[in-house]
Amino acid sequence: MIQSRYLSKAISFLFVLVLFMGVNACSKTTSAHENVEKKEAVANFILDPFILNIANHGQPRFLKIAFALELANGSFEERAKARTAQLRDAIIALVSARSSDDFLGQDGKIQLKDEILLQANQILKDGAVKNIYFTDIVMQ
Repeated sequence: MIQSRYLSKAISFLFVLVLFMGVNACSKTTSAHENVEKKEAVANFILDPFILNIANHGQPRFLKIAFALELANGSFEERAKARTAQLRDAIIALVSARSSDDFLGQDGKIQLKDEILLQANQILKDGAVKNIYFTDIVMQ
């Protein structure tokens, strides 16, 4: 009888221990999954503003323009930081080739966004950039 009592308590203890270990293991798996999701979340990479000369029917005009690149996930941020000079160079080349008229209408802005998106993805590879956002445009 006494052995049966101890056996019953030992089995109960082992059951609780196994149950606790299983819950703890599931908790760690969920935590690891949450960390991956956080790292994979979309990130915006904000470039410093550009101040450029653009053509205006023979007279130079100044354009201040700023962008944010929407990255496919947070893991591309380090790559974007490392390639900032190449990104800025490509954007300067694309924007400087435009006239002031290109910035007056929506079509010119959309075309510029598409071209910057294409160039940025060629520089960063792996479809790193999902979208381009203008954060500031001022023409003088």
